[in-house]
Amino acid sequence: MKKIIAAVICLFTIQLSAQADDKRIQYNQLPSNAREFIEEHYKDAKVQEVIEDDEWMGMDKSYEVRFTNGDKIEFNSKGEWEDMKKKNGTIPEHLVPAQINTYVN
Repeated sequence: MKKIIAAVICLFTIQLSAQADDKRIQYNQLPSNAREFIEEHYKDAKVQEVIEDDEWMGMDKSYEVRFTNGDKIEFNSKGEWEDMKKKNGTIPEHLVPAQINTYVN
């Protein structure tokens, strides 16, 4: 009986820790440097939605911005971009870290 209770508790704990809470937020709720980045590099793109991902039981947040043209940018909790996906075309070279540009060239 004790093993069954321990197993149920373990499964419940794993489920809670793995569960992420995604919710839509307003564009103005993004960290300010994320908004500045978008306004500088994506000024002609229209934001479709902004998703806040509450990871690890609220200990860490990340943000995903989706544009109507299919592009996506992910930001960490500090508003620093971590990932970019471009539907058509290429990511501007000046946005790619120097180490990656050097390796690719």
